[in-house]
Amino acid sequence: MSLHSPGHGQQRPARYSPQETIKIYTDWANHYLERGGCKRRVTDLQADLCDGVLLADLVEAVTNQKVIDVNRKPKNAQHMVENVSLCVGALRALGADVGAVNPGELSTGTTLRPVLALLFALSRHKQRAKQLQDMPRLPSPYNKQSAGGVGPTGTSIPLPATVAATRRCPPDKVRPAPAPAHQTQLGEYTSPSSFHFRLIPKSLFYP
Repeated sequence: MSLHSPGHGQQRPARYSPQETIKIYTDWANHYLERGGCKRRVTDLQADLCDGVLLADLVEAVTNQKVIDVNRKPKNAQHMVENVSLCVGALRALGADVGAVNPGELSTGTTLRPVLALLFALSRHKQRAKQLQDMPRLPSPYNKQSAGGVGPTGTSIPLPATVAATRRCPPDKVRPAPAPAHQTQLGEYTSPSSFHFRLIPKSLFYP
């Protein structure tokens, strides 16, 4: 949702009432709690997450990372602050921008502001992680596994003869580089290993 004023012909972003915002965040949290196999559900954002126990379950369900040392049966305010601090610290360690979320303020359960701020940071972290996961990955040229016509480098592009020869030799017995290639009248190079390739005009690289 953009906070900038829309240009000509653009629709203004939807504005949600406080009740609608709370419902959106509650449904989002319960969706991941259900996916994570947690039996508890959020019914009151302001009260249910303040002790840090259900909050830790939510962080674990969204990030697939364990929040360690959580006190599952907090008996006082100090335990609650420590639990929330562990959740905030776990998100910060994962690279999430938690901003200035105050664990002490969140653990009091007297205001929704820190709760919504932390859940917003958690949702943004999840979105960025999914975008990185969906990005296409190039094959590594150093993969030594080969299958189905793929060479020892993990790609079907053959290695130059000089590199291939060097890779097959022990470090203390590296073969000398082949003799300089001889240019023919056809504009081709012929090396001692019978590796032929046609010269590419420089105009293709420097238009």
